[in-house]
Amino acid sequence: MDPEDRKTGNQLRRRTRQTARIDLDKTVSNFVFGGSVIAEGDRYDDAANTNRLPGFATLDLRAGWNFAPDWSTRLTLANVLDKEYSTARRSATQNYIAAGRTGMLTVRYDFR
Repeated sequence: MDPEDRKTGNQLRRRTRQTARIDLDKTVSNFVFGGSVIAEGDRYDDAANTNRLPGFATLDLRAGWNFAPDWSTRLTLANVLDKEYSTARRSATQNYIAAGRTGMLTVRYDFR
């Protein structure tokens, strides 16, 4: 999607022009291991494109276990390297910082 304001030619506020994501997963027996690298380019917090927010990249890791028919569990660690980044600003000197390293454990049942 092109994040350009058609009237001004500026980049839409808080939208990046570049986004990339690579996911790798490996299944070994009843276990699944994987990771993702997510990268986003610079963006601007204002319509005039004067308040630039730098791009960033994060690393996510995951591991799962299919422990019974139709049952599985998964541990996901997002932003493993605890990268500090922002996709919006409160003011010229205060950024809204995105979540740091986070973890999530899920248990799933597949209804058939």
